[in-house]
Amino acid sequence: DVIEEFYWVALPLTTQNSLSQYQPEWQCWEPDVEWVRQPPQDAITDPDFFSFYQPGMTFEQFVREFAEWFSQKRPA
Repeated sequence: DVIEEFYWVALPLTTQNSLSQYQPEWQCWEPDVEWVRQPPQDAITDPDFFSFYQPGMTFEQFVREFAEWFSQKRPA
């Protein structure tokens, strides 16, 4: 495989949590929460990096918006 561009995204995204009835949704990389691991230095942590990003958006919504954003950079 050849990867020309790699986007390691570490932005707060809402996702389903099937492991807890008390917290059915949670937000990865939520600000002001202590995480076991910190994002890698080259990870995208700036919310302004993507024009479409909105705090609290779902992972599924992010994937759709990312695909649209990424496809605009490529000739079809």
